[in-house]
Amino acid sequence: MRKLWLALTALALLPSCLGPVEPPAAIAGNDARECAEEARCLTLVFVIDVSASADRKPHESTLKTMIGTRRRGPTAEGSVLWMELEGVRALLVRLDPGRDAVAVVAFSETKAQGAKQRDAWIEAEITSDYSTVETALRRISDRSGRGSTHTAQGIRLAARMLKEHAETNSRSVMVVLTEGNPTLPHAAVYGFDNARSVGRAAASASRVSEVHVVLVGNEDFRIQARLLDAIQSSGGVVWEAATVDALTDCLVTIAELE
Repeated sequence: MRKLWLALTALALLPSCLGPVEPPAAIAGNDARECAEEARCLTLVFVIDVSASADRKPHESTLKTMIGTRRRGPTAEGSVLWMELEGVRALLVRLDPGRDAVAVVAFSETKAQGAKQRDAWIEAEITSDYSTVETALRRISDRSGRGSTHTAQGIRLAARMLKEHAETNSRSVMVVLTEGNPTLPHAAVYGFDNARSVGRAAASASRVSEVHVVLVGNEDFRIQARLLDAIQSSGGVVWEAATVDALTDCLVTIAELE
């Protein structure tokens, strides 16, 4: 109980990230970038929660979304997944394709017909062509969210990408966007074990990259307290954002654009 109380107390100190944003839009770039010694490049991998529980509006019942009202088709406006995608788009208009490279990893537990199960996969390789990133975001939106939430696996895949593409003068950053409730690799009822698994993955990833986890549209303080303790113990940083505007402010701060 004392550990949970300390985590909840620390939660109150999380960055609020509130503020207006410009309308998001896609930017076309190219794969050539120059990293001057006095101006470091940014290599940023977005790790996006595309599980069924993310494809719901904040405060909407996760059980209702996963069982009672399961949909097929584009992601619903106002859902956590929609907020994640719009936040990424809002940051893209602020990045410089001449210096900043971006990639997209998606995670959930899904199994396409006739295909092997996958818990995390690459939607867009590391690139300075932001139109490729926008295509990946549209592809995610068109599928909508489905499956369970394997946050740890998404972090591991992003870490491998950043390790393989490490550059001397580039700042490596991983940003995990999630509704905050990992349900794998253990059963969903073992929430603390799943949170610890995320913490272990983040600790390993922090050897090659900054690790930022943004809890999007979620006010379940029990879930946040688990992740807050696990991520902060690993050397990562936890943020929370209840709106697209707040999420964009978080991302701008993480990218050190202001």
